[in-house]
Amino acid sequence: MLFSPKKILLAAFAMAASAPVITAQSDTTEVGDKETIVCYISWFSPVGRFNGTRAWGQQGYRYAGDIASDGVRNYPLPPDIDWPDTPPPIGSDAFYELQFDAALATQEQMLDGGFDVMIFDMLPMPEYDPALPLDEFNSPLAHFKTFLTWLEAAEDSGIKVGVMPDVANQSGDYPQRRTPTVEEWTRILTATLEVLPDSPALWKIDDKPVLINFGTDSYYGGSAPAPEAARPDRGWREIVQALRDTREPFYFIADIRPHASVWEWNGIADAAYMFAPASPDGGLVDAQQLFMRHLTIPYIWTVSPGYYRGGTAYTQPDFSRIHDAYMAAMREGAQRICVLTWNDFEENTDIAPSANKGRCLLDVFGFYNRWFKSGHQPELPEDQVILAYPVRIPDTIVSKSPSFGRLDNDMTPSGGTWNAPTYQPKVFYWAYVKEPTRLSVEGVGEVFFHKPGVWMGDLGCIAAGPVEVSLGERTMSLPDVVRTSMERARRDEGGLDFRYVNLSTFEEQ
Repeated sequence: MLFSPKKILLAAFAMAASAPVITAQSDTTEVGDKETIVCYISWFSPVGRFNGTRAWGQQGYRYAGDIASDGVRNYPLPPDIDWPDTPPPIGSDAFYELQFDAALATQEQMLDGGFDVMIFDMLPMPEYDPALPLDEFNSPLAHFKTFLTWLEAAEDSGIKVGVMPDVANQSGDYPQRRTPTVEEWTRILTATLEVLPDSPALWKIDDKPVLINFGTDSYYGGSAPAPEAARPDRGWREIVQALRDTREPFYFIADIRPHASVWEWNGIADAAYMFAPASPDGGLVDAQQLFMRHLTIPYIWTVSPGYYRGGTAYTQPDFSRIHDAYMAAMREGAQRICVLTWNDFEENTDIAPSANKGRCLLDVFGFYNRWFKSGHQPELPEDQVILAYPVRIPDTIVSKSPSFGRLDNDMTPSGGTWNAPTYQPKVFYWAYVKEPTRLSVEGVGEVFFHKPGVWMGDLGCIAAGPVEVSLGERTMSLPDVVRTSMERARRDEGGLDFRYVNLSTFEEQ
């Protein structure tokens, strides 16, 4: 995908209210056996971060470093299991027992959020030796034995688990970054399929085990198996064909980007999706609508709640982004939708229960997952009003807002762009109300939900300091917004993370 970051300016704080009303309409598309999918990042385990397969991450066991960071970084809330005082050695029986318990608890949260499938993102391990025993360090994909543990847990929980090979490996295993060649990828995926058990919890389509790839499309560059080979896949067609020549059937889903040669994926992959969580809102919907018009293979819709990688890119966490993507997917008759991601805390696309977000995003996505599968707007037993506002406002902003090249209906460049708004410290809201209700944030703005239904928008920009909120007859004080310098940073700035609060259930400490 074309990516040309534009210069970002810190906008002046706008104190006037800005509260567009968006009410949801039930979709009339015929509903079949629809599936909802969530991407799980293997190196952000519930028991702590990993740097490749080699060691616990710098943040420590159970995210101890994040917990001690006084709110500078978000971190997952640990599932309610029996935690040992110290982490067991990686690869030990105790390690896998702990992973099993954490997997089962996490999968139950996913199921509670309306997800049917989790795809397990694993980095390739080109030096895997099939002549040696399979273990945590000798495997075709990093954390593959942990994946097998999650698959075993899924047999108890009832969720499906799929294999997601990542495009390259840059970690403690391969610090200089390692992109496998065509021959290496063929060997890696052959080995993966050979050691993959025929579990009832394994995600299959058309009774074939699924390989859902990340970073397959190299039309605009990237980590390609054969950089000099033909676009858009630069070697992936050879890999897939070699596997099909020697293997039992499998189902290959390619990660693609919008371009004039997108039709070629019809002859390479069994299905396609777009793993681009930083997409500007317009591009997120428009590009996927174009895919569904130009592909003869099935297309899996994708959606993310926003994006932020410190020092690199920022896409604002507007709830309309989620709503519009689900509505478009239903209008287009999509049978599957994939949420990017459950737990990528590095890129702020996480929806897992966490310190800064609670389970707000999980509840919102659960609402839309039920809508997607039923074709009708869900009815909730109680009002739900969720506020998202900055954790802190940095002195310096260096993360750019993404700008992607816009395409015409024939998939050729239009000369225009899809642009994400530049960072502003906005206050966003999402609400499901059964009766008219007023929401206001002191010094920012207010909105009156004048009829039952789903509402979303932003109230304007907030300044550092106290956060005083009124919802109906209730008033409450939320955690302050703080001003930060680059010393208290995600990379290169003070951090553009947002805090999420469910006002309907909030209790002041």
